[in-house]
Amino acid sequence: MSRTVFERVIDGELPSRKVYENETVVAFLDIDQSDEGHLLVVPRIAVDKFYELEDEVWSELMRVSKELAVRLERVTGCRTRMEILGVDVPHVHVHLVPITVVSGKVFGENKLAGLSADEIWEALK
Repeated sequence: MSRTVFERVIDGELPSRKVYENETVVAFLDIDQSDEGHLLVVPRIAVDKFYELEDEVWSELMRVSKELAVRLERVTGCRTRMEILGVDVPHVHVHLVPITVVSGKVFGENKLAGLSADEIWEALK
């Protein structure tokens, strides 16, 4: 099986803007910053479905996601939405996305709006 795009990012074969990494997970800016500050938190091990992760990896993925959600909220001034996906890339990943408005309810104005990807990266490192 070919390596996932996330494995290639983790190994440094593809460029990324990493904001966190340890021996279990890596977090970096999503390449599409349509929601400024959008982060991906990815386990180093490539597993397609979240329920197939070892418990220790799952726990660390959630711990780091929680830590980064707090950081993202502090930096953006917005509430953070979390989604666990693994459909577009067959490698479990958590999306952390600042949200400003949902169903007409305002959750804040994103302080990172209009900044370049490099400026966003510096603010979140």
